[in-house]
Amino acid sequence: MSTKSKRPRLLYSREALEEAIAHVKAGMPVKTASDKYQIPRTTLHDKITARYADKRPGPETILTTAEENELVQWIDNSSKQGLMVGKQQLVNSVALLVKTLNRENPFSNGRPGRHWYKNFLRRHKDIVSRINENSEFVKTSADTADIRNWFHELSSYLEQKRLLDIPASRIYAAEMCVLFNKNANDTEKIYVQMAGSADGYLVPPMLLFDNNPENFYEYVIQRFHPWLVERKVDFPVVLFVDGKAPYLTLSLSNFCLRNKIQLIGLLPNLSHILQPLNKELFPSIKEAWKNILEFHLQKEATNSLKEYVAPLLKSVLNNLPIDQLLINGFLKSGLHPLTEDALNYDKVSKKIPPKSEIPEFDPYNLNEIFQIEEGEQHVEKCMNVLNHLEQWLSSTKLEIFNEAFDHEKWTGRIEDKSLFYYWRKVKTEVAYLNFEPAKSDTSCETVIVEAGVHSPTNES
Repeated sequence: MSTKSKRPRLLYSREALEEAIAHVKAGMPVKTASDKYQIPRTTLHDKITARYADKRPGPETILTTAEENELVQWIDNSSKQGLMVGKQQLVNSVALLVKTLNRENPFSNGRPGRHWYKNFLRRHKDIVSRINENSEFVKTSADTADIRNWFHELSSYLEQKRLLDIPASRIYAAEMCVLFNKNANDTEKIYVQMAGSADGYLVPPMLLFDNNPENFYEYVIQRFHPWLVERKVDFPVVLFVDGKAPYLTLSLSNFCLRNKIQLIGLLPNLSHILQPLNKELFPSIKEAWKNILEFHLQKEATNSLKEYVAPLLKSVLNNLPIDQLLINGFLKSGLHPLTEDALNYDKVSKKIPPKSEIPEFDPYNLNEIFQIEEGEQHVEKCMNVLNHLEQWLSSTKLEIFNEAFDHEKWTGRIEDKSLFYYWRKVKTEVAYLNFEPAKSDTSCETVIVEAGVHSPTNES
């Protein structure tokens, strides 16, 4: 029984194809060009006669040429807004896109893998340098000169968009507030997506029990934008966000563009300095939450987290001067009024910190500490390790570590990676022993906290 041998598939690059076509059009015989560039004569003929003009060599891609080109354009435009699009943001964008389009795909859990990412960059080599620059940029800590330069660029950009002198009612900031909860059986994190304006209005927060990148997109389209429309806020508005957040996707950018919401990314690793909500609002919420949660659990033990989290959060927000906390936050961050001189530059770390900041003790001693049975001796030793470590850290670095505590991965300076994970391990143990848990639950549910939305009393 004879078998028909398969013809070997010729591989060629887009550049080789374009060069071969150019030579044929200049007079080179098709056969000569085919032999020189190892491209089938029929393929050259079809390309020259515009047959299958839009078809790429190689296997079919999941996205169309137009969709991939839109991603490329988005990556390039985002950098002008301070939005650092890297691999994570690109992959999240494609995952959300194929989900929205209900398009069949071979991705695991609907998310592109490293092979897709590698092939995408091979098809669009002009953005490789941009993505690499963004990825490196988010790992660095900006110094005073970088921050002042960012303010100058922001001022120029807003002036170009005619947004430099808009009123405080059209300037917003959004950030995730992470709270800790303990019920009768376990401990977990509670994620509260929040946004507020420079004139003291709090957008209704969204209570979450997981930290999915799609949550912010849903928050903007389901809560933030409808709330602006309901209050008859004039558009366009400015929305300051984390410039390296995983939720920065093409879908989010397109929605904001269509609805006149100007996204502006804050400098990476500086949300403790530039994010208005982190100045006074979040510290006040966390302190009040800790107190009200302890009081509640003393009165009533319950196994159901969802029974009391939303009511307690509502009570916390109702009893805080939200309007003044927001106004002060924008003032201290220099975002309204827009001025670089409002910042406390003593909290800004230098680009190359001295090596002497790294504590000189063996990190592996921590393993021995964790083997001790829980008790006063265990608590005391954990506290001693934490205090010793934090005495060696500068106040600026400690603030950065605290800010990154709830993130799954370290995205700051590579030199600080091991030190951060070591500090967080100690901090987690101490927090757990002192009833400030740091373990996360994977349940997923969204709760809207309708009440607890404060606004200035002199509303006009």
